[in-house]
Amino acid sequence: MLVKTSRGFHAYFLYPEIGTVQNAIKINDMSIDIRADGGYVIAPPSRHHTNVQYRWIKNDILPLPEFFIKKEKKIIDLRPLYSGVSEGERNNSLVRLCGSWINDGLSFEECLEMALLWNEKNTPPLSEKEIRITIKSLIRKHLLNHNQTSIYYHEKNLLRLPIFTYSKEKIHKAEKIEVVFENKNVKRNWTVIPSIVYGLPGPFDEMIFMAINKIISELPKPISNPINIGSLKNIAKMIGYETFSGHVLNLIKNSIKRIKSINLLSETVYFDAVKKKFITDMFSIIDRVIFQGELDDNGDKIKNTYIWLNPVYLKNINAGYVSKIDYNIYFSLKSFIAKGIYRNLSPLFSISNLPIKISYKKLTQKLQIKQEKYLSDIRTQLNPAHKELIKFGIFKEIRYEQSKSNLLILYKK
Repeated sequence: MLVKTSRGFHAYFLYPEIGTVQNAIKINDMSIDIRADGGYVIAPPSRHHTNVQYRWIKNDILPLPEFFIKKEKKIIDLRPLYSGVSEGERNNSLVRLCGSWINDGLSFEECLEMALLWNEKNTPPLSEKEIRITIKSLIRKHLLNHNQTSIYYHEKNLLRLPIFTYSKEKIHKAEKIEVVFENKNVKRNWTVIPSIVYGLPGPFDEMIFMAINKIISELPKPISNPINIGSLKNIAKMIGYETFSGHVLNLIKNSIKRIKSINLLSETVYFDAVKKKFITDMFSIIDRVIFQGELDDNGDKIKNTYIWLNPVYLKNINAGYVSKIDYNIYFSLKSFIAKGIYRNLSPLFSISNLPIKISYKKLTQKLQIKQEKYLSDIRTQLNPAHKELIKFGIFKEIRYEQSKSNLLILYKK
């Protein structure tokens, strides 16, 4: 219906079959209001508040525009798959069946039980190990895809400076990280000093740290201590665990303790976004933590886990000294080295679209991995991670460039 109002001509589509909506769109500079079941319009012979009567300009009922028509989803019949499939069809069929079970809300154990029963009918059956790996992978992706927004903002210093090690020889060991930055005869030092009890944080601890920072990133600013990071079960879900056994929750708890226990020593390396300078300071990331079920200062049992961030770290977050990072991409990467490269280089992504060039020596410092001597060994060390980074579209090309004094790695977006 085309109706003349005090604000011009308006076209109204009234179709109950498209649901209850109250939106307006424009076509050829004419407002089109959509009123469906439950909606209404003011039409002739109604009067405007100025006492002017509405009148019909054209009273034709037009067909529903094509772009409003909802396309029916194609329904795939999975029933034939339950009778079992032959070799070559097993993995794809398992993914389709398990995907439907997960969407129906089945747990890992329930999916596994269903899959093992189904697998008995296959010729030949898949191994139980392969079924377990497939189900875990699907549940992990499902949890990540339903984990609110993917993009979050992480404090820049602790993306670019090493605090985690990927070296099997150093993980959870009481060995400190020492990095010297040299520029124009000026030496700047960065040191991570672990506790004797918990040692250096490794890849699992990095995942916990990423999850905590995502929680912090989504809080309204300014953020103040103490910070409620929720339950350990919620963190387990955020990093892709499908079950919340006591063992898993204890791993997460110890990881938070490990992150709290390390001391960071900056000698003009850590940038203070408020003071606008690189500082010399010794501090922790987390000053204090109270876990769910423990008593607060008033003697009351708390329902969630609370942390107190060190003021040095907290004020940088509040000052907006952060870099964008895609949480889902990070957790979809299987290689820990791929995770580390993505995490460490992410602050450079937003600067420009130019290739990122980093020396192999500097990369090994950032990841705290062994520095290999020969190119063949370096390729063996990094190529699996590089292939994964290209597969996920993070980089289009990665190549090695030998300079006179150093091996450079070029990451092209």
